[in-house]
Amino acid sequence: MATDDPTLPRYGDLRLRGITLDELTAALDDPLPDGWSRARDLEESRRGYAPGDRHPAIFTQRGGDDLAAANLYLLERAARDIYVPNVVPVAVGSIDEGQYNALLEHFHDTVLAPVLGTSDAVTVELDIADYDLAKRAGARVADALRSFSISANRSTGASHPSDAQRFDDFVIEVSRLPSEQRPDAGVVGAWLVADGWDEEGAFDLSIQYERGLRLLDRLRSRRG
Repeated sequence: MATDDPTLPRYGDLRLRGITLDELTAALDDPLPDGWSRARDLEESRRGYAPGDRHPAIFTQRGGDDLAAANLYLLERAARDIYVPNVVPVAVGSIDEGQYNALLEHFHDTVLAPVLGTSDAVTVELDIADYDLAKRAGARVADALRSFSISANRSTGASHPSDAQRFDDFVIEVSRLPSEQRPDAGVVGAWLVADGWDEEGAFDLSIQYERGLRLLDRLRSRRG
C-alpha cells in the first residue's frame, strides 16, 4: 500500500559509543565553547540519579541566540555507551521538540564534534529527524495503521468488528518488532491526531494499543 503517513516532531537522541563518560569529560575543553559549562555542583546533587554506580555528567547552556537555557544530562547506558536521557530547561517548565533538538544539535556541533570528530574509535550518533512511522517501524506497520485509520468509523474508534480486526492487525504487526523499534503509545496517539482523529479518540486507541501489546508479550512469554 502506498503511504502518505504524517511525520511527527519528536525529542531527538544523542548517543556516543566507544568511550566512557569519564574519558569523555576529561577530553572536553575547559572552558567549554559557545555558552556551555560543566554543572559540577548539580552533578553532585544528582548522585544516585541512576541505578548502580552510574552518575550523570551535566552541562549547562546559558541560553540566547534561539537556544533555551537548559541542563543537558549525559549518562552511561552500558560500558562505553553514553546517551542523553534528558535536557531540562532552567527558566521555564518545559521545552518543545524543536528547542530540545536545537540544544542537542548545538552541543554536538560545538562541544563534541571539535574533540571527537576525527576519532575512529568513537561513534557519535545524532538523530533529530521527525518521526516517520514507515521508516522507523517498517512499511507493514505503517500500512496496517493506515488501513485502519482510512477505514474506521472515527466516531466509534475500534468498536465495530471490522475496525477492531484492522486495529488488532496493526498491534500484531508491532508486536513482531524488537522493543526498541516499536512506536510507543504516545507516538501512536500523535500519529492518529495528525491523521485527523480527535484527541479523545486517539487517546483511547493508544491505550488499547498499549494493552494489546502487553497481552501479546505476556502470551508469548508464557509460551516460552
